Amino acid sequence: MDLVARIAAIPTILEVVCRTTGMGFAAVARVTEDRWIACGVRDEIGFGLAPGRELNVETTICNEVRDALEPVVISDVENDSIFCRHPTPAMYGFRSYVSTPIVLPGGDVFGTLCALDRTPRDLSSPWLVGMFKMFADLIAFHVDAHRQLAAGASDLAASRADLAVSRADLASRTETLDDERATSELREQFIAVLGHDLRNPLASIDAGTKLLAREVLSERGRGILELVGKSVSRMAGLIDDVLDFARGRLGGGIAVEKTDTVPLAPMLRQVVDEIRGSHPDRRIEAELDGIGACRCDPVRIGQLLSNLVANAVTHGGEDAPIRVRGVMVDGGVELAVTNGGMPIPPEAMPSLFRPFVRASERPSQQGLGLGLYIASEIAKAHGGTLEAISVPGSTTFTFRMPV
Repeated sequence: MDLVARIAAIPTILEVVCRTTGMGFAAVARVTEDRWIACGVRDEIGFGLAPGRELNVETTICNEVRDALEPVVISDVENDSIFCRHPTPAMYGFRSYVSTPIVLPGGDVFGTLCALDRTPRDLSSPWLVGMFKMFADLIAFHVDAHRQLAAGASDLAASRADLAVSRADLASRTETLDDERATSELREQFIAVLGHDLRNPLASIDAGTKLLAREVLSERGRGILELVGKSVSRMAGLIDDVLDFARGRLGGGIAVEKTDTVPLAPMLRQVVDEIRGSHPDRRIEAELDGIGACRCDPVRIGQLLSNLVANAVTHGGEDAPIRVRGVMVDGGVELAVTNGGMPIPPEAMPSLFRPFVRASERPSQQGLGLGLYIASEIAKAHGGTLEAISVPGSTTFTFRMPV
């Protein structure tokens, strides 16, 4: 359990599982032949199971998942031909359930990634099992990497005590251990590339909703179709963020394609107009006439602005306008996004542009905490900077890039 608790991505994974499936409880469990231990938990329904809590492994479906090495998906226990008479759902009081095994690279089973809810959930979506497997593989790589690092540290300590190695040799071993840690961190992030496996089923769902939109539907049917469309857009955004993050970490930064000198303002206006259309209830003011032509990757700069404005929509006060201002200063581009509302906590500022970190913990948040990280990497790729200043009533993110 202590090993899993050190994996920073676990809370994010459990949140994404709950939000994308609608399930109120998700957990990473260590499952052996005779023990079931909760390592990481997200509980939105008061299920009452905290990290470190143990269950009788023979009373869990996770035990069967571990033995069969196959996922189990139950939309509604009462209508499931296999599990309708199974004692576990009645014992713990759940109707819907998903679980998939977490298999380490060497083939050993660590445990399961599972989710459940007291009410039935539609778990028939084709991407659901793929998403669970992707996250289970990510957890497995994290566990394996931490175990290797722990073993390496133990070996280093033993060598120091038993072999009395020289200081130079110890320094060499420490450097090797640091290199292994860096390599393991890159490998941990590489699993995010599996996100591209979700693109095809997601595109099919998107195409299907567009076809259905042309049919004659009831008002309720159109409402459901609109919700599905929004969910598809949200999942597509999550996948794009994860892939950008993986490319950035594996390739030493986000790639940009600088064009010849081009006008930047039209791309930025398009970004602002798109977000205005998605959030008609928010007032977004833009002053972009001061930005001239420059040599850059306009698509990536547009992505940077989109992430900053989306961040302002999410975290800014709803009664205050969001202001976007672009000017040329000292021969360079300066682009600023300002929103009202509560300031960013001082303790969050040092890690604001790190991946999987957020400025607040609002229940309505849907993302993975990668937007500001990606924006910062785009700024670096252009030889520029991205900084934040947050005071009571106002938060401003400012991108500066030399021309």
